[in-house]
Amino acid sequence: MQNRAGLSPSTFNPLRPLLVLLVVLVSASMVVADVSTQPAPPTTSSSVEEPGKDPISCEALEEKAAHAGTPAARCEALLEAARCFLDSQCSTALSKELCGEGDQGVLMRESASRVLGHLTAAEKALAESELGEESAEALRACIDLMRTFATVFHALGSAPTTGPARDELLSACSGLAEYFDDSRKGVAEAAKLWQGAAYRRAGRAERALQVLRPVLSVPGARRIGLWARMERCRALGDQGDHAAAVALNLRISARVDAWFEETDPTTRRQAADSVRWVRIELLRDWARRLREDGLEDRATEAEEDANRLLGSDPWPPGSDRWLSLGPPIAELPECRLEATSRPAEGP
Repeated sequence: MQNRAGLSPSTFNPLRPLLVLLVVLVSASMVVADVSTQPAPPTTSSSVEEPGKDPISCEALEEKAAHAGTPAARCEALLEAARCFLDSQCSTALSKELCGEGDQGVLMRESASRVLGHLTAAEKALAESELGEESAEALRACIDLMRTFATVFHALGSAPTTGPARDELLSACSGLAEYFDDSRKGVAEAAKLWQGAAYRRAGRAERALQVLRPVLSVPGARRIGLWARMERCRALGDQGDHAAAVALNLRISARVDAWFEETDPTTRRQAADSVRWVRIELLRDWARRLREDGLEDRATEAEEDANRLLGSDPWPPGSDRWLSLGPPIAELPECRLEATSRPAEGP
């Protein structure tokens, strides 16, 4: 009899020696790690930062839009506000969703709704403006891009496992395919991450695996790319192919330090730990399924591997121990007008 992972009770687990060795290496690195590199808990502040400037609150950008002197200026300010909420509140909720930390549905829906509202208002202001066709087309492209992603984020916040919410999510995420071949690598990788994540949460792991390919090259957008690869590991686990999921995770673990070598020590540690946390998730789920199949000895082995990998760390780890998502759409354009493209304003 084969279990759900496609293995018989007598099959030797070829990954076990690798897992044990990796646990030893990870434990050793944890001992020498400087505790001062532990990150502060993430915040849910609604603001964005620009180099050399104080953080700008999203609410201040909304106020700027309300007092804009021309439709073109109002459109630009509304797009800035939409981007701000994407990069702050939406990002916080999506990061915690990827980390598996509680129900983020309310924050995700509210922040995405705010983004969508600003985009609708920006579209109206654009129609009222006197911008040339080239400038107007560039802003319409920004509106379409942000709306496509924000619609998916809103649907992700609606517990989309069954019924109308599931259908809404599947419909929304299909629009992301338009950006799979975008010349901006960050946009393309973000589109694949969120379509794959949407398919997983809609119970379509097989579709997620078609989108989230087993790529081991350096991601163009490091954070987005790493999370896309972790979602592929999870999708393999969803289908009961835990051996392949753990094997892929191990291959990523061997590369993650190099992918993040130009970042600070805290970020490198979070990236490596995030890969480790996902492997522990996979091993625990594997143990559960093996136990359901009556394979108690194999289930115990998987649990022991997970516990050795965890070491003395608490479970589940807080979101500050995971790699934060950052902007949910990498390489999102600024969507700002050049001074020469603005219509003349009155006195």
